Amino acid sequence: MLVFAAISWGLISIINTKPPLKETETVPQIQAPAEVSENDITLGSIEKAKVTLIEYTDFQCPACKVYAENVKKLNKDFGDDLLIVHRFLPLISIHKNAVTSAQAAYAAFKQNKFWKMDELLYENQDSWANTDNPLLIFTDYAKKFNLNIDQFTNDYNAQSTKEFIDAQRNEGISIGITYTPSFFVNGKIVEVSPDYETFKQIIENALNTD
Repeated sequence: MLVFAAISWGLISIINTKPPLKETETVPQIQAPAEVSENDITLGSIEKAKVTLIEYTDFQCPACKVYAENVKKLNKDFGDDLLIVHRFLPLISIHKNAVTSAQAAYAAFKQNKFWKMDELLYENQDSWANTDNPLLIFTDYAKKFNLNIDQFTNDYNAQSTKEFIDAQRNEGISIGITYTPSFFVNGKIVEVSPDYETFKQIIENALNTD
């Protein structure tokens, strides 16, 4: 898992193995994330969901690629009971295209195709991670699900897109997140492992509690 610290608005990360998934009642270093708003990128029913899972991720993070599969399974298994909220936290000091991939995902979101772009970015992470012209690759992805390419390009380059990503990254830093992916279940930080069944149990526990 990639661990980062904010130093002069930069991020430094190291490889770290996290313990098995568990609920953490109090973590002094990490505060609760901002409440879900209409501006958030979500999957599931805000009205019907009994549990909210907020994830802070970086599309170029190898660990995030692993956990993305778990998130897809959670959505399939829990349906409307689970609201999944994606928030950007690109590790800008170590990942060359962390920000550009976030821009591509947000541009797809503007045409209601965020989760399709999310899937392609993770599936093809090695193909774009170190390229010097990622927009060419991301545009090809956008064509696969028939996005308006002019709009996609404009949204990709828009200052408002960059500001949205920066705002979410800075919010993650401000509440003390120190690794990606970082997950919150009903506002509480949880530590994750690649074991899907353990991750699933966290959601089931939250459903039974509420």
